[in-house]
Amino acid sequence: MCRYARSKGDLEILLEPFDHDTDFRCLIGPSELAVQVAQEVRKVDPTFGLMVDLSHLPMLRESPAQALTATKDYLKHAHIGNCLIRDKNDPVYGDKHPRFGYPGSEIGVPELAEYLRTLIDIGYLEKGKRRTLSFEIKPAPGESSEVVIAQAKRTLRAAWQRI
Repeated sequence: MCRYARSKGDLEILLEPFDHDTDFRCLIGPSELAVQVAQEVRKVDPTFGLMVDLSHLPMLRESPAQALTATKDYLKHAHIGNCLIRDKNDPVYGDKHPRFGYPGSEIGVPELAEYLRTLIDIGYLEKGKRRTLSFEIKPAPGESSEVVIAQAKRTLRAAWQRI
């Protein structure tokens, strides 16, 4: 896959550590296992990297410091998102990226501030370096996209104020 991506131009393949026993039970998690995979793939393709999603950390039972410190040498993309894992009957249970502040959800201003602080501490967010940091959020049934986006921006501003 990496060789094919390079043949198409400036494309890179990234692996996202994901829950392995909670919701989607996807390819790989925890973060340290993803690092082992990245180490092996980099022997073939030095551009291979990892993407860490804040919303996955509660499902991986990892703190931002644990996940980001483990993955820092391979980190090429960071997502900001939320999840809900306390109520399997909730329509946004798992990795459905509800808005910040969704009742019973895992990620709020303190958790986002810790994530951003750790991204700074590991050197990912550093002045003068171009890095990818993106939101991954989606409205729950009946919610407005515009309101969810505005609320995400407010949460990000509030988190930055804590740093």
